[in-house]
Amino acid sequence: MTSPRELDLLNQYLKETKSLLPLLRRQEKEYFHKMEESLHEALESDESITLSSMEDCYRIFGRPDEVIHQYYSGMDVASYASAVSLRKLRNRIMIAAGSVMLVLVLSLLVIMWQAHQTFVREEVFF
Repeated sequence: MTSPRELDLLNQYLKETKSLLPLLRRQEKEYFHKMEESLHEALESDESITLSSMEDCYRIFGRPDEVIHQYYSGMDVASYASAVSLRKLRNRIMIAAGSVMLVLVLSLLVIMWQAHQTFVREEVFF
């Protein structure tokens, strides 16, 4: 039986490992889902595995950077680099579009404020 403390340590280990990826595509999600299942199974089935600290996780399962390195060693790096570049381009386009929208909204607010001021000044004459 796995203790809640061990599950917390294992989840922290998985979170730390997943955070090292610059891009989380469908393939990476599937890889981590399988990895999570296998680590939970190993923890449940093997009574000799006890986790009392993150160092135990590193010793038993490997350091997170080693796991990521192993994942990268089995994949086509060119396609991954292309996906990262595409994601960066998409993010830059979204930032530019957001900036343009912000400028347009601020301009509209200034125009509306000026119209309101004109209305207030004209109201005094009537």
